[in-house]
Amino acid sequence: MKKFDNFSKALDNLIGSNDYQPPYPPTIQAGIVALFKICYEQAWKMTKELLEYHGLNPDEFSSPRPITKLAFQHKMINDQKTWLDMLDSRNELTHTYSEEDSFEAINKIRTQYVPLFIALRTEVLDKWLPEKQSNNP
Repeated sequence: MKKFDNFSKALDNLIGSNDYQPPYPPTIQAGIVALFKICYEQAWKMTKELLEYHGLNPDEFSSPRPITKLAFQHKMINDQKTWLDMLDSRNELTHTYSEEDSFEAINKIRTQYVPLFIALRTEVLDKWLPEKQSNNP
């Protein structure tokens, strides 16, 4: 599934940014923030596609917030509050930029958001991919 592959590659790139430690030069800060935004976009678009594949009709929902709530309802994700906080962080980082804001965001990205992305990838691999469904009796 292409959207899962895109998400997984974005997540691997974001995890790879852990090689950099503070204090970050401005270009590294900007790069980590950009990787997070890409990973988030890939995550919610993949989630929408998988919910649709499983007949959960996310076509009614065309934005990340309702998709997140639907994914939580169906146990694809397990921490709705932090996922919604992640969306707010993504939105704030998209519309404003300061070194201080990005440094704070990087701390959240590493400590709170990356573990949620990893949990999503595991859940999708275990239960949601179309290939998994066709292999189950």
